[in-house]
Amino acid sequence: MDERERAYRAVYKIFFENGLSHEVLRESLDESDRNREKANKAFISRLVNGTTERWLTLTYLIEKQAGRPITKIKPAIRVILAMGIYQAFFMNVPESAAANESVKLAKNHSFGGLAGFVNGVLRNIFRLAASFGQAGENKEKCFEAFLENKLENEEEDKKLSVRFSIPGELAGIMRNELGKEALQKTLEGFFKENSLCLYRLGSKCSEEEFEESLVKDKLSFIKKEETGLEKAYIIKTAVNPTSVECFRRGCCIVQNPSSVKACELLEVRGDEKALDVCAAPGGKAVHLADRLKEGFVTACDVSDKKCLKIEENIKRTGLKNIAARTEDATVFVPEFKEAFDIVIADLPCSGLGVISSKPDIRYKTSADDIKILAGIQKKILENVTKYVKPGGLISFSTCTFTKQENEDNAEYIKSLGFAELIRQRMLPDEDRDGFFVAILKKQ
Repeated sequence: MDERERAYRAVYKIFFENGLSHEVLRESLDESDRNREKANKAFISRLVNGTTERWLTLTYLIEKQAGRPITKIKPAIRVILAMGIYQAFFMNVPESAAANESVKLAKNHSFGGLAGFVNGVLRNIFRLAASFGQAGENKEKCFEAFLENKLENEEEDKKLSVRFSIPGELAGIMRNELGKEALQKTLEGFFKENSLCLYRLGSKCSEEEFEESLVKDKLSFIKKEETGLEKAYIIKTAVNPTSVECFRRGCCIVQNPSSVKACELLEVRGDEKALDVCAAPGGKAVHLADRLKEGFVTACDVSDKKCLKIEENIKRTGLKNIAARTEDATVFVPEFKEAFDIVIADLPCSGLGVISSKPDIRYKTSADDIKILAGIQKKILENVTKYVKPGGLISFSTCTFTKQENEDNAEYIKSLGFAELIRQRMLPDEDRDGFFVAILKKQ
């Protein structure tokens, strides 16, 4: 099975079989390995993620060029056309190859009768977009100019939705939460290339040893200098962390800079008893265990499957002061009552801050979803605040930026007898995801 076929199946599953983009892509790449295919994984990943993140933009152009509502075009053909456009303008695939391979896909899926339609729509879009650029100009710029021409007579909200491939309802929610200027910056941040960030475990490896190992692996990296990020390294070389020597030796974890910062905001003595209530895959729990040294971390999640992910991280890092345990955070655990100096509550949320790495979130999040998630968080917080000893700390965090899920629930924690020490919201930028954290002390 070739790369385009794998990408087609993944994109189709995301949009028409309700698959989650990160899970679908991982399954596709794993299946390629199992079948011993010599697949270009980088090509598949870029095509799947790129087509997904620009879906509304691509289907808008398809609709305009086809001269019919997008719903009147078969789902399989929408996927094939969107992938063809993305390849030509964002992956430097020659236009002829993008068109020809798209036609081949249509035929392979029993749509030979629509091969001429696929070829015609793509070649007309390529030809018209070329007319908006200069000879040798970047194709992406031609695409943007062509898109602006098509959007000329649309209302501002429609323009925003199409440009950034963000549904109108979600765009309105984000505008209300962030304001116009921050909204623009955040939407642009959703298209950033995701860099791998490795957090060095201080108890496992010195700074000198860690950096020497990265150099030995021929990795280009940037050491973050911001306060709280001194052990965070942005890896600029495209690489799977499992191929990095210091990762395999358990000297680091994969952790976004926003999550690193949230962990480092917690002031610790080093001997505390800590609980992470929604810990999988275990990054924050391992991070905290590394800092505590003489303390102990109990890392919980709702299923054995999720706890297995935590245990994999524990085994890889070799830390002895952490253990995984299956517990549902929405269910009160009597033995946990006032048993912990620190409780980490990084709770289920709408995930709007991680759209750059999970691009389908933008199409699957509504105001009702946000309200439901905020209610689930509140139920969890009602339980887990009882696990904190008097004088102990709770770190409440999410990877989103809605008031209902963040500030309102931070206020709820305060109403349960906590004093707020820190509150910080981080918007997506070139290196980090969007994130919210509040640290509160039990009175």
